[in-house]
Amino acid sequence: MEIAGVPTRRAARPTVRLRRSLTSRVNASTLVAHAPLALVLALQAIISLVTLNNTPFEDEALYIYAGRQVLHALITQTPLSDPFPRYLSGSPYFYPLLAGAVDGWGGVQAARALSLVAMLVVTACVYWIAGHLFGRETALFSAALYGFQGTTLFLGRLATYDAFCLMFLALSTALALRASATKSPFLSIALGPLLTLAILDKYVALLWTPSALALLAWLTLRRWGWRQMAIRLDLAVIALVLSAATAYAALGSDLLQSIMGSTTNRAVVSHAARLPLVWEVISLGGITLGLALAGLLLANRSQRVTAAIFLASALLAPAYHIYKAEPISLNKHIAYALFFAAPLAGFAVTCVSVSFQRAARQALDTAQSWLPGLGVCLVIFTLGMQQANWQYHQWGNTTGMASVLRTLVRPDSGRYLAEDMEVARYALQDVTADWQWTGPYWFEYTSASGQYFSGVAAYQAALADGYFDVVELSYGATAPLDIAIQSELGPGSHYILVAKVPYHDVFGNGYYWIWRKQTPG
Repeated sequence: MEIAGVPTRRAARPTVRLRRSLTSRVNASTLVAHAPLALVLALQAIISLVTLNNTPFEDEALYIYAGRQVLHALITQTPLSDPFPRYLSGSPYFYPLLAGAVDGWGGVQAARALSLVAMLVVTACVYWIAGHLFGRETALFSAALYGFQGTTLFLGRLATYDAFCLMFLALSTALALRASATKSPFLSIALGPLLTLAILDKYVALLWTPSALALLAWLTLRRWGWRQMAIRLDLAVIALVLSAATAYAALGSDLLQSIMGSTTNRAVVSHAARLPLVWEVISLGGITLGLALAGLLLANRSQRVTAAIFLASALLAPAYHIYKAEPISLNKHIAYALFFAAPLAGFAVTCVSVSFQRAARQALDTAQSWLPGLGVCLVIFTLGMQQANWQYHQWGNTTGMASVLRTLVRPDSGRYLAEDMEVARYALQDVTADWQWTGPYWFEYTSASGQYFSGVAAYQAALADGYFDVVELSYGATAPLDIAIQSELGPGSHYILVAKVPYHDVFGNGYYWIWRKQTPG
């Protein structure tokens, strides 16, 4: 029954059902369309979790330990025992604080899980950016090329600044593209805080801040003209300045000192020949960087400036390391380069696939036309697994070393010299205090007679006086110091060798040598 002009409940039901049917079809089609991305992310996560296992790396131990100390200082309102803000490459009040809090709940594996989530977000951003610029097929190839890189897999299992810094840079880049396409200019305001978070996480993000702003400016200019470009760029820069000023007001002058000391005015600690660094860049990312260059050459005129910004951004980190002749962190910074290279590389692979389909003089289905692209992804997949496994075993397993030290250290009593101090201090933080530990990089000592020493002489004098209660050496990165002081640990000295703990890494076999101070009498 119907009343004139008024539909009854029964008459409305088909419309509701039709809407639900359309909604379910749209949701189903969306899920099917993005299923390949889900597969890439699942493989990226599984490879990282299953194949990469080792005890904490020294940087992981340092950052997590710093975060635990910062958390304790904030809760107890006591000063930090170590001036972390002055020498860490990112704010200790940001990522280390988060990693330290998570570590207190689930250990280093929980902190590594945060990095894995962050790197999955980066891969998803690569997918979205490539799709936004070049289309869905390019998006899939780009995500696979990036997600299966050795350095990507490596950072997904490393509890350091890099994964979160990359995540904020990736979100900033995606936001710059999105903000340039919207009618309203106000979305560009969010770019400032996102870039500030990236910089706070790791100061090296300053290198790519102009890239995000350049993308916003150019894409806005191309779509909306000069006036909108000026408005949106001004909004983003003002928001960035205000966000940075807020961070400075909250963290104080230590923030500026840390940026200058660890990044902008950084002194190169370990120089390397430039040719080996070039080869390392080629071995870790040469295929993708080469494909990115091809993508730039294949881009049409309207895409070429955007492609040039991405390629130039990809070359920033390799160019810096080669120019400075600095090998430290190059393997991690390649991941930043490949993030910007991946969309162009995916575009190049798509072009090759299309050309392959056209060149064949027979009808090919979609799966067959993807064969060249799948082949490239398979090569990256194979190399990526090998490279990630190699990078993840550049340091030895420290479980045995930490177990021996645990039997020798005492809470609030004794002083310990350890070449692998960061790992030992992190592993034994429940039974030792920060002041008890001394590392191999710098030391000052005043003898009982009042004579002052620094550097190698300080270590030698302290050992000659029996200042340290336990000594651990592994003859690794600081082997010259170890050799210089080993005479103070031999026969007739204050120390006796109590353990030689074997370890193995990608460079070969070695030992953690552990001495304890002899008891008089």
